[in-house]
Amino acid sequence: MGPKQSIALWAALLVLACAEGDTTSLLQKPVRRQPLHVGKKEVHLLETAQILVSKVNEGDDPSGCGAVSDAARTAVEEALPAIFQQYTHLSNEIQIVAQAVETCSAQGGDLAQQGIDLEALRSSHQTCRLAEHDLEGGIEVCQQYAELRNSLQNRCFSFPNDEGGFPDAVQQSRDELDVAFNQAVLLRDQCNSARQALTLEHAECVLAQHMFEEDFCVYRANCAGVQACRANTEDAYHQTEAEVQVALERLHSEYQVLKHVECLLGHADDALEQTTIIDGETVAACSEPASIDELTIEFPE
Repeated sequence: MGPKQSIALWAALLVLACAEGDTTSLLQKPVRRQPLHVGKKEVHLLETAQILVSKVNEGDDPSGCGAVSDAARTAVEEALPAIFQQYTHLSNEIQIVAQAVETCSAQGGDLAQQGIDLEALRSSHQTCRLAEHDLEGGIEVCQQYAELRNSLQNRCFSFPNDEGGFPDAVQQSRDELDVAFNQAVLLRDQCNSARQALTLEHAECVLAQHMFEEDFCVYRANCAGVQACRANTEDAYHQTEAEVQVALERLHSEYQVLKHVECLLGHADDALEQTTIIDGETVAACSEPASIDELTIEFPE
């Protein structure tokens, strides 16, 4: 028997159970205000249970009241599992959209490590450029070498036609050329070394810059992709969360009403079996909201 047939059955039985009594006064009894977002089925079930309690207390048609109780209990027993099925569905919805957000970060790889590696490349490039700048100062020796060459040019030496002084003049010229030669060799070697060191350092810096720029572009593209992905999935998550919150609130209200009905039916059955009445304190105790711990969803940050 489906939920609709069950509802039709307990509604028909309620009519039969109340046919000989004054149902007007019972229907006019104040009914506890129900939580928001409760369906008509739950409201009707609760009204039926409350009327049933009144009929039991008045001693009207025990067999008819028992039939109504059975039909109402059947409806409750069919409705409660459906509540938990809906709860599972809502929980799965939240998990799916939350996981979609987390999956975005994985699409860009380990961005944190990429950022660390990128800073290492940035630092390496900066260190290289500083070393290159220092080596540029060593190129000054090439300027000194050029100045030496320009200062000597094509030197002409005049030697005295003096038999005694001629060797000394030649030696003096020779000494001057030896000094120039030694300076030239030293400055030439230093210039070549400085140029070679600068060329090598420059090549390393170009490579370091290329590696940094390449990794920076990849990192930036990954970040942009993750940001776009997270923006879309977070929007979808927040929309789903809002919808689930509303659905969950309704589910909690329906569950608490059904547990309220279940409580009243239990006491009605006991009273019918023992031919007693249900006191007001017992009825009031059924109004205490049932725990919804089993129907709670932990929403992720």
